[in-house]
Amino acid sequence: MAVANGGLAYGLELGDELARAEELVVRAIEEQKRHPYAHWLGINYCVALTVFFRRGKSKEALAYLDELQAAATAHDDLFNLATVRIAQLNLALFHGRLRQAQRYGEEALAIARKTGHHWTLARALTHLGAVAEAAGDLETAMFHHAAALPLLADMDNRIELARCNTKIARVAAGLRDFATAGEHVADGLALSMQTGQRRGIVRALMALSALARAQDDIEGAVSAAAAATALREAIGQFGAPGRVQELLALARARLGEGRVALLWAQGMKQTPEEVAARALDRARSGAAAQGPPGSSALPGLRYDGLTGRERQVAGLLTRGMSNRVIALELVISPATVARHVANIMEKLGFDSRAQIAVWAAKHGMDAERT
Repeated sequence: MAVANGGLAYGLELGDELARAEELVVRAIEEQKRHPYAHWLGINYCVALTVFFRRGKSKEALAYLDELQAAATAHDDLFNLATVRIAQLNLALFHGRLRQAQRYGEEALAIARKTGHHWTLARALTHLGAVAEAAGDLETAMFHHAAALPLLADMDNRIELARCNTKIARVAAGLRDFATAGEHVADGLALSMQTGQRRGIVRALMALSALARAQDDIEGAVSAAAAATALREAIGQFGAPGRVQELLALARARLGEGRVALLWAQGMKQTPEEVAARALDRARSGAAAQGPPGSSALPGLRYDGLTGRERQVAGLLTRGMSNRVIALELVISPATVARHVANIMEKLGFDSRAQIAVWAAKHGMDAERT
């Protein structure tokens, strides 16, 4: 019964029925506490933490987080210890404690690599990407998100795959790679609509807003943010995030109060498809204006004669590996790895490892396939 209630609670949380989800998952956890420890108990705790955080019940969330950490430590349950670290990362990030969040993320990533559990690895990578983005390190953020993408694709986890795509789109917009941003936000929006994930659609709309703003299309950015706000309110999430408030302040200074009010009212009535059509058309135009592959922030979605070994190295870069770790994996020297990385950059017209990781993920070169 505890397993069934936990599963129902997860589905209700995805459907934004938070009160009912909380009731069921708390019941499931309290029932399971009366029985011997089981690994899947952490899944119920995960659902409970998500529900508590979304409902603003930080006290309850912290109490359950402490319980899960104690139980996972006592039973040497690495999967659930990683879950705890990721939850602690989220709390630290919420409070702006970036160094602490980074430390928790690195600990979760180390545990995930030790267990080889792809779901935990993908979660650790995407959360580290969020920390890097909050710190303004967009290259590192892209590196982590790109490393998570093939793992999520292999698991066919469409909800998290949609989330990862929209994160890549938002970061790519910040890097002014409009082609990559447009492609990934379109994928993220499509996946969220297929799965009926309204929060995923909100994230995609906010990524579209970021993309429009990066192209200095302030009107488009306001319209997309308004559409996202309308959907947020429809699922019971009120109050504009800080980035929306910042956008509106900029828009009012540029366009005037009256124009912004009109755009906001119109955007609140637009469908996600209408918002996407405008933003993606603009993104295509912006990408064309950037010139041929190799001139944008994340150019070169092509093979350009990579050797088999270079493709292996590119695939391992999607997992966030250092030259030393790649060298151990392929039984070659770190200097040889560095030479391969330099050759890949030269052939593809890149200037960072993050660009290689995004390119490799796009071509399915994750380490499991190489």
